[in-house]
Amino acid sequence: PAANIFYDVSHKGRRELHTLYINRVLDEIGEFHNVIHFTAAEYTGNIEFVRFWMDAIVDWELRHDRDVKIGISAPKNVLDGILLDPARAKHVDVIDLRYFWYRSDGSLAAIEGGKEVPGGRYFNGDRLSERSSPQMLYQQVMEYREAYPDKAIFHAVGYDHRYMLTLLMAGGSINSARLHYRDKQNPEDYEAPVETLGLQPVFNFFNDRVAAMLSQMQPDREIIDPADGQFALSSSNSIMVYTLDNNPVSLNMSGMSGSYSATWFNPENGKIAAVDSAVTGGNNVSIEMPFENDGVLLLERLQ
Repeated sequence: PAANIFYDVSHKGRRELHTLYINRVLDEIGEFHNVIHFTAAEYTGNIEFVRFWMDAIVDWELRHDRDVKIGISAPKNVLDGILLDPARAKHVDVIDLRYFWYRSDGSLAAIEGGKEVPGGRYFNGDRLSERSSPQMLYQQVMEYREAYPDKAIFHAVGYDHRYMLTLLMAGGSINSARLHYRDKQNPEDYEAPVETLGLQPVFNFFNDRVAAMLSQMQPDREIIDPADGQFALSSSNSIMVYTLDNNPVSLNMSGMSGSYSATWFNPENGKIAAVDSAVTGGNNVSIEMPFENDGVLLLERLQ
């Protein structure tokens, strides 16, 4: 309830304190390239403070000849205001979309910056499935992926593998999920946090089969229509499709040549099902879905 006072940098003393704090943080960890700097957790303040904060970081960069990774995690009106400001947008490395979403009916749910709303408690990724849908998540992420192809996209979509996979298929970079160990303590030996156990088959499949090619793949709405609940990533040598239901996957491969091996993956249990015959490019292709619910189809060009 005191956010607007705290972030009011028109107050001389407060502005000086914020500047001292920002510079101290950067003096301590500004040299590390694996650190992404955000304003704060649950930031729902106004755009004026974000402008001030970014300008202070850029000033520090110039004085120290360093390049700091800057992320904007803020309400939609603040986020868009920064991204539409050419002088500041060029310094943004990461876009965080957690503070707004599209409801299942397509309407926008978005708090406004400067209204003193507790952001993290207003939006929790675990509850996204109650408020939105994978199709609407895809639309949201794709809007920013297409508008800002040079920036990483973060979100907080919880632990439902359907939302995790949809985020990935739309070009999302990281799901900022809060993880806990069973007893809220770090075990002596590594123990996967309980929330991740249902996602372990997905992690294993991507580590084993997709990791090497994933960085070359981009969202592709020409190969398959995302309106049907089927989303695609593609590169010159591979195609990956995620389907939310068990309908056949129809691919437009008319602009592709060569033959592809095809493998189905079940994200619920990790089962693999190979397609018996190779898939040939140059035309439209329909491939039957072998699982009851959702599934991932991976096509790899044969040498």
